Amino acid sequence: MWGSPHQPRRVVQLLWAGIWLFYLGFPVTAMLNGHHAQTEVVARLAGLGAFLVVYLGFWAYGFKRSADLWPVLGALALLLAIAVPMALTDAHADEGWAQLYIYVAVVAGSGFRWPRTVIAVGAVAALGVVTTLLTAGLSWYVGLIGFEVMTIGLAMAGMTGIIRMNRELREAREEIGRLAVTEERLRFARDLHDLLGHSLSVIVLKAELASKMASRAPERSEAEVRDIERVARDALREVREAVAGYRQPSLSQELTNARTTLEAAGIDVRVDVAAGAFPATVDSTLAWAAREAATNVIRHSRARRVAFRLARDDGEVQLDVTDDGPGSAAAPGAGNGLRGLGERVEAQGGTLEFGPGADGGFHVAVRLPLSHERREETASA
Repeated sequence: MWGSPHQPRRVVQLLWAGIWLFYLGFPVTAMLNGHHAQTEVVARLAGLGAFLVVYLGFWAYGFKRSADLWPVLGALALLLAIAVPMALTDAHADEGWAQLYIYVAVVAGSGFRWPRTVIAVGAVAALGVVTTLLTAGLSWYVGLIGFEVMTIGLAMAGMTGIIRMNRELREAREEIGRLAVTEERLRFARDLHDLLGHSLSVIVLKAELASKMASRAPERSEAEVRDIERVARDALREVREAVAGYRQPSLSQELTNARTTLEAAGIDVRVDVAAGAFPATVDSTLAWAAREAATNVIRHSRARRVAFRLARDDGEVQLDVTDDGPGSAAAPGAGNGLRGLGERVEAQGGTLEFGPGADGGFHVAVRLPLSHERREETASA
């Protein structure tokens, strides 16, 4: 409704991965300022280019499939195949090519789940320490490499864990919304079955009886036909009442449904509706507003808290629904649900307002006149 969030998340992931690229400035600068053969410089730059292609390629394509171990293991193997030779050929570790292990640790930290990620990052840090010991001997630089690789790798593991939990929470909320729709359809099917099953069975039975009695007892046959007509009319009336009941939801029921659904999605709900009873059309319009607002919170807001507040003031009633979710604060416009709600509200002489809240999140406000229904009845009279 408010645009796909997948592209912004991909950009955030790439930016987060790219933050650590500044470490490469140290070995590259040292190499260019040192005394190296041109072939060695070209070889190291080519190796660094291949390393960056694998590293950024993992974040662009492999990270979204990181639940599968093969992209992670493949990226780690390629990165280590480049990083280890470049670090071992760095005499006395003067140029700092052991910094490449930081990027290997970033991939290891983001590609596995706890506790595997700790083991993987620890293994990369240990490899970096051993490599640096072989080239620089026992020095402060060995401890620095181990500390940097371990710290940054675990920081990446924590950030990736938060990203995964948010994604799983969003998927769970979407699934709850789908299950709620499915349950509503099943309930509607059950109600129709209960309404029509008995009536249709009676109609079939009486139709068979009327057919058998048509020649032997015409009066009895006519009575059965009249009963068929009565049962059919009753069934039609019950179906119309049921459909009208679905089309005209109750505010109290919708608020109860919203609370149940939102709390099941892990969202804290506060309801303040001490405003008394309303005319039927006003109550149903407010019910639609509560349903649409709750649907938006589940699907789009990523909120942790939502508040429903109903207030009566000077012949009008206002329903305010406010959430604290970051996902809805930048909504560019109304979707079909809010447009449809706006049409319902305008038909009752009311107003609909929605947009980012004053304190963040998203705010929906529906204001309806309580006298609108009486004006309609007076005009029709």
